[in-house]
Amino acid sequence: MLCVDRVPGIGRNRFRCGIDSSNVQHRGIGCILFQCTSEQKCLSPTLVNDKKTQCTGREDEPLIEDFVTTIHQLPFSSFCNNWTDIVSIKNETDETHCEQWPCVNQYTRCNAAWQCPKGIDEINCSTSFHCPANHHPCLSPKSRKMDCLHINRIEDEIIDCLGSTDERSHCRLQYPENIWARYRCWNDTKCVLASTACKQCGEFSDIHHQCNEFNNKISGIIIYFNSIEDTGYFRKQSFSHKSSRSFPPVQLQLSIHKQIQNDMIKTEKMPTIKHINDPRLWLCNKGFVILIGKNEKEQCLCPESYYGDLCQYQNQRVSLTIRLRQENLNKLNVIGVIIRLVDHTGFVHSYEQITYKSLINCNTKYNMHLLYQNRPKDMTQNYTIYIDAYDKVNLIYLTSWMSPVKFLFMPINRMSVQLKIPAKQDCNLLCSDKYLISLTNDNAQSCQCSNWMNSVSTLQHKCNCSLDSICVGFKENRSICLCPLNKTGPRCYLNSICQMNNKCMNKGICIPHDYQQSLTNFTCVCPDGFSGDYCEKTDVRIDISFSNVETPESLLVHFINVIPRDHWSEKTEPIRVTMFKKILFNEKTVTLHMSLPFQLVFVEFENIYYLVILQHNYTSSVTFSTQISPSQRCPHIQEVLEEVIVGYPHLRRVKYYHTICQHRSDLTCFHDNYIFMCLCTEERHANCFHFDFNMTYNCLGQNDCQNDGRCFQDHPHCPTKIMCVCQECFFGDKCQLSTKHSGLSLDSILGYHIHPHLTLIQQPLPVQISIALSTLILVIGIISGILSNQTFQIKSTQKTGCGLYLFTSSITSILVIICFYMKLWILIFSQMNTITSRSFLLFNCISSEFILRFLLATTDWLHASVTIERFFVVFRGVQFDKAKSRKLAKLIIFIIFILTAASIVHDPFHRHLIDDTEDQRTWCWVKFTSEVESYNRFINIFHFIIPFSLNVILVIGIMIITARQRSSAQRIFTFQQQLKRQFDQHKHLIFSSFLLIILALPRLIISFLPNCMKSPKEYKLFLASYFISFIPPILHFFVFVLTSEIYKKEFTTMFKQKWEIFRRWFFPIRVLSTRN
Repeated sequence: MLCVDRVPGIGRNRFRCGIDSSNVQHRGIGCILFQCTSEQKCLSPTLVNDKKTQCTGREDEPLIEDFVTTIHQLPFSSFCNNWTDIVSIKNETDETHCEQWPCVNQYTRCNAAWQCPKGIDEINCSTSFHCPANHHPCLSPKSRKMDCLHINRIEDEIIDCLGSTDERSHCRLQYPENIWARYRCWNDTKCVLASTACKQCGEFSDIHHQCNEFNNKISGIIIYFNSIEDTGYFRKQSFSHKSSRSFPPVQLQLSIHKQIQNDMIKTEKMPTIKHINDPRLWLCNKGFVILIGKNEKEQCLCPESYYGDLCQYQNQRVSLTIRLRQENLNKLNVIGVIIRLVDHTGFVHSYEQITYKSLINCNTKYNMHLLYQNRPKDMTQNYTIYIDAYDKVNLIYLTSWMSPVKFLFMPINRMSVQLKIPAKQDCNLLCSDKYLISLTNDNAQSCQCSNWMNSVSTLQHKCNCSLDSICVGFKENRSICLCPLNKTGPRCYLNSICQMNNKCMNKGICIPHDYQQSLTNFTCVCPDGFSGDYCEKTDVRIDISFSNVETPESLLVHFINVIPRDHWSEKTEPIRVTMFKKILFNEKTVTLHMSLPFQLVFVEFENIYYLVILQHNYTSSVTFSTQISPSQRCPHIQEVLEEVIVGYPHLRRVKYYHTICQHRSDLTCFHDNYIFMCLCTEERHANCFHFDFNMTYNCLGQNDCQNDGRCFQDHPHCPTKIMCVCQECFFGDKCQLSTKHSGLSLDSILGYHIHPHLTLIQQPLPVQISIALSTLILVIGIISGILSNQTFQIKSTQKTGCGLYLFTSSITSILVIICFYMKLWILIFSQMNTITSRSFLLFNCISSEFILRFLLATTDWLHASVTIERFFVVFRGVQFDKAKSRKLAKLIIFIIFILTAASIVHDPFHRHLIDDTEDQRTWCWVKFTSEVESYNRFINIFHFIIPFSLNVILVIGIMIITARQRSSAQRIFTFQQQLKRQFDQHKHLIFSSFLLIILALPRLIISFLPNCMKSPKEYKLFLASYFISFIPPILHFFVFVLTSEIYKKEFTTMFKQKWEIFRRWFFPIRVLSTRN
């Protein structure tokens, strides 16, 4: 209700709303704002609907505020509470189908509101009236004293208590919308507010004592009468977890730090603030009035943005709002920021200095006023805001920003900027010519660029900052100094509070507040594992083990903080923080540290939830040892509810959640994977809260997770770590590495099995197997390659192009084996941090995979060329020209080398080194665009499928053509007989080709599998296929020499010659004696 009258002589803007208007000695008083109907009191509009009751009748907080529209907004405790919150949706509300909902539960029990028939939810509750069992308090109309009434006399249509508190259905039916009108006047049908009953009901004329007590609110009667109001129906009660059994037991952690001194934690009693009603307080606009001399002459102290004898004029200025973000989320970072208003001549008009602590000030908006030197400002000049950022811990320059001031005709320029502070030094702006020229007259020495001394010829001002500080610039011949953490003052010569009395414990960093605000206040920035005002608290440690559950690769750990609230606050749901934790291979226990308060901990992996901790009250500096077992799993409702009920709409299905706990006594929790996560109470009731099952964080706008990775952070507002949860087939701290077939490499297969902290002998089984197999491949491959190379060096084997192909492939086979062996050992040593040279690792990253792909593809094409030439030998018969074949082979070999290299030349240009900060590893990273990725996949298949197909098709063609030729010449044999004879005659060709085909089949099959390596634990198939791809090179001698009678004969002759030379060289005496 608005009151439009006002007291004559009192300005509307000067009338103090929110006071009892009866104190003013005028009739018809009021204000232009909101007037309470339950009392003579006016309120400012800002006090209406502010979730705080100002009027006695609470009419300043309309009921509409507490209505919700969807199930996502309605707390679990508000279902089936006899108050409709959600409008009918297909004849379904939050108050329909409540047959399975227990009326008496932890949220209705003893909450001072009758929400069940006859108020059975308030029976046997502790009150100041001490009623016996099964009785309700009752103010007797006869004795005018508080008495007790048996439950059997409740709602029996006979009024036994004043206000009809035993027959509450009447007022509810008469005034269903007015939940406060629940006091029924004696011998009347009228219902009023209990707080106005003394004035609106006549029966109180004989009991002035109770009225006085009621008005003065000094007895328990007021509590009793307030409880009859139906506000309990719509109050959104906060979730409470204390009805469930707590576990596991807490292990108290021994303090490892010194005790806090008493003087560090003592609190001083603040003097009581006295309200002074003095009209002189309004004299100074936006300023403070001070009284000078005995005559108390008024004088105004104006803020910097105002001036004048009454602070009535505004200064021309730039009102700047800054919000900072950091790429480096290290909690120990402290950033000093200098903000200057500079004109185009380099003159500094004003400046401000702030200290930014990422862990504390991450959401802080810094508001400041930068004033011009003169009034009014010079409109002929151009003005710019310069912002410089420094690392205050190490006093290192980081970066700068420039922002021109536009619209100079405006007296006040409002500007806002959001700046990202780089993790490393960035001099691009500070060393630019524009920046240097603009500061030439100022000669600021903050720039560390190489051309700075050349840009500034002479120093016009002498800096007088302390030697251990940074001189940033000058303002009217006075130095602008950036102080280290242990110094303070305008020139950094004074010891700060951190230097004189550093109270930060456990290696916490003490950061003094700005000297213009306080010389004694400071803030402690704590290292990992500690928290508290002085870093005196040890973070809660949680050790999680696995029992009868396969250890996953990673966990999502959800910490739930249950915050109690009053009835009129807005928040009803717990606060959630989610952490992501990777589990190392063969690691059986996971250790977490948490500095934020929590009561519940859920662990999620593979979309399965486990409740691992439930504590009624948060305790700091303790250790929890818990385990993940099947008994702690929170099943989906589809597992524990009938299929028909699961198919109900969400609004109806929720009302059956209590039956889950009643029918399954072994359950501690369950969820619906849509809205609610639920606990089972000790009374076997469901107790649920809203849980976002697809929750991700914005990660301060720095979501660098790639390939659809989900971003999580370790703090809801000020994170110190950003983590990525990867989709299948991707891994790495940014989900940048892939195990898809086109990106499958030895790094992604074996990398996570190599432990940096273990010796070579202690490395896990996959690494040991890889070393053993690669060594065996190296020995066999080198021997096989050398023997093949020596065989095909003989001129008689090189009469045709086939011999040249085999000679070249014997060389490439040796190189393949050597490069593979080197790549394996470089990977092992780099992941063990034995090799740390970044330039060497980058060269290996760029070259090794390219060389291996090139040699493998070249070898496959050379083997296919052998089969092609053999086909033409059979096809052309006597017309085959050996000399021409030999010349053509040289050209083809050159073309194979060039085209193969050109087809994969894109690979090195897309490879980079990246650092996995979480696992402290350096990876070789390949990142293709979608177009290059498609081409890369195609070229991989092309280099594999085409040589493979040529081998299969042409071998079959050789047998068929030869059989037809012989059957035509020798008619005594049929085609089938000739085909069999040709098979026997060319079995060495067929055997060698089919052996290559068999060895290539695993690679072919894996290349077309739809899945990828989802986990390092699935290494067996992929590691086996990777090693199989190197078998053809090591079997070169067995496939091409031993299967051919001609080449075997040449090898035998060559071997005998070499053996004879060997004997003559090393055993000359034995050779002579044998001849004799």
